[in-house]
Amino acid sequence: MTLINPLQHLKLYKVHQLNTSKIFSQELLVDQYKNYNVQLNDKWVMEGATAVLKCVVNPYYVKDYVQVIGWTQRNHPIVAGGRISILPSGELHIRDVRKADGLAMYSCRSKNILTGDERGSAFATLHVHDPPASDTRPTIDTFLPELTLSESSTAELPCVSSQALPYPQYTWSKNGVPVMIDNNRVLQNGGNLMIKDAITKDSGDYKCNATNRRGTETISTRLTITSTLSAIVSPPEQTVDAGLTATYNCSTSGYPINSVTWYKDGKPLVVDERVYILADTTLIIRDVKRQDQGMYQCFLANQKEVTQGTAQLTLGAAKPTILDSFQEQFVKNGQQVSLRCKATGNPIPAVKWRLDGADLPLDDRIKSNTITTLDGYVISFVNISRVKVEDGGEYSCHATSDVGYAEYMNRLNVYGAYLCHLKPHSEV
Repeated sequence: MTLINPLQHLKLYKVHQLNTSKIFSQELLVDQYKNYNVQLNDKWVMEGATAVLKCVVNPYYVKDYVQVIGWTQRNHPIVAGGRISILPSGELHIRDVRKADGLAMYSCRSKNILTGDERGSAFATLHVHDPPASDTRPTIDTFLPELTLSESSTAELPCVSSQALPYPQYTWSKNGVPVMIDNNRVLQNGGNLMIKDAITKDSGDYKCNATNRRGTETISTRLTITSTLSAIVSPPEQTVDAGLTATYNCSTSGYPINSVTWYKDGKPLVVDERVYILADTTLIIRDVKRQDQGMYQCFLANQKEVTQGTAQLTLGAAKPTILDSFQEQFVKNGQQVSLRCKATGNPIPAVKWRLDGADLPLDDRIKSNTITTLDGYVISFVNISRVKVEDGGEYSCHATSDVGYAEYMNRLNVYGAYLCHLKPHSEV
């Protein structure tokens, strides 16, 4: 159920639900939830058994937004305790029913959490009849398949066989082990099991057995006690040199944790042999590269909430690396030629071009241009507008920084008339 704060006089609500990467909005028109009724039917119950009274909200689609907030007997408020239980669902349980319990009229009171409107049901009667002459095998007619409550709440797990005779004996077990009733924090009220100040360790699969001489009936209830989720990623910030390994640990708390997922810069983390996750909570990034910089998020989620822890990775020193460059080319005299070289490093390297080991001669035909992207990549070009035979040779791209040096070389071959380079007389 989506919880909405009650605000009167508003006709339109927007409910926001968080989903790790985006927020969905849906509109609820409150007007259609204003027209409903609360009904309480007469109840027939055997003397000495347990009576279970339930408020019925119609139409059915409104019931998730209407809460039972109280009960009255002869217009006097009914208080839980002794033979009386009022469950979070709004059910009223009266144990060891007596003839006197049938002499009063009962009513329930409800509240619309969308509008704040409170309404009471019409009065109903509890009809108490004598036990039948024959024995009846237990049939558990009131129980909860599952119950989810917050930590520190009082959990009451109902187990009622209202028509069994002789009156059944009730026993409870948790995960196959008998529940120890200490009458302090853990109590048993008739067939109902009550756990005060519930903690997450109380979560589990509970079974109730109702037994008399005619037989046994067993039901199961899955109890989940939730606690607020928390995720802390450590270290929160680290600077790692290129080629080294970065490790993050996500410390988790809370219950239940249904999923642990990792994100980078708001998007699902892509894992591979270099970037991987161990046991859901440890992120390892081997051979750190520039693209690994950013914010890492560890998300915890269950059906009730989503939370995250974050950490930042900054690239430390990284020797220059040539990531991409030109291939050997064969061109004709007069063609247009473009050579490209992409480099990276930290600090960002300076890129220069050479031809046959000498600085590239730049002129009106031969231009060089270098840009640095927002991601820290250096992309450098050599553009030759009208290539000549003498432009052919071995071109090299050099990336240099304070922490290192990288180069890439390949040939540009120009077809045209044979050009003979004569060496100076002193070299002969």
